[in-house]
Amino acid sequence: MKSAFITLIIIAITATFCRAQQTRQTDDALLLEYYQSQRYAEALTYLKSTYAEPVADSKELSRLAYSANMARLLPEAEGYYQRIYDKDSSNVSVLFNLANINQRRGNNPKAEVYFKKLVALDTLNFNGHNRLGQINKIKGEFKIAAYYFEKANKVNPADADVATDLSDVYIALNEPLKADKVLNVAIEADPENITLQQALLRLNYIESKWKQTVKTGEQLLLLGDSTTSTLSKLGIGYFYAKNYNCGIAMLQAIPETDQSELSAYYIAACYKLLKDPKKPLPTLRRL
Repeated sequence: MKSAFITLIIIAITATFCRAQQTRQTDDALLLEYYQSQRYAEALTYLKSTYAEPVADSKELSRLAYSANMARLLPEAEGYYQRIYDKDSSNVSVLFNLANINQRRGNNPKAEVYFKKLVALDTLNFNGHNRLGQINKIKGEFKIAAYYFEKANKVNPADADVATDLSDVYIALNEPLKADKVLNVAIEADPENITLQQALLRLNYIESKWKQTVKTGEQLLLLGDSTTSTLSKLGIGYFYAKNYNCGIAMLQAIPETDQSELSAYYIAACYKLLKDPKKPLPTLRRL
């Protein structure tokens, strides 16, 4: 009798376990439809109805975390990722997501902690080093930012964003030769990248390399960049290269709303050096 009773208990427990397992099976086709149509909040609601709490399985937590993250429910996403992290603190993907979520929420100090743990585990992690560089650049910690950007740049020297950020940091550290080298390597890989060319234009302008300023500015014009910053630097570059007519043309092409005392000064200076009394000098405006 006792043996039969124990057997019944085992059968009941097994049946309960099987039912629980069955209720946690998801309709992957439905879930895929939610994801493909970007209905992430609905996907999260569906998963919550399927994965009854307490959820301990890492795969289930990962699905919940991903859905919440994509639905921009960041506190919920962080909670799920934290539960996975508590089970496995060496999960690189989870570390990145925790760091990324905190950065998106404006909590850079907490994000920095997770990114540091990430790059300690994965020393060649491009995104981790790049984000640490960005965080420290914002803080004005240019030497630290340079260290992390250099790590990212070493992994992918052709990445335009990292090359641009690294060159900006080098300029702030008064290391123009390093900035020039980084930009030229990236430009060689992507010569029509406007972001890189603009960074090179800034560098040449700051360094008063006027021939290079003109060359880079003209390249930007050919690429379709006619922003005020580019026109201004190119116009001033033409002035110092003694091409006064082109200097006037570039500076006058700046929209009226963006004209400044600086542009007016160089237009006037170009006219003066042309020594053409028929051309009137522009009036300097007070801003």
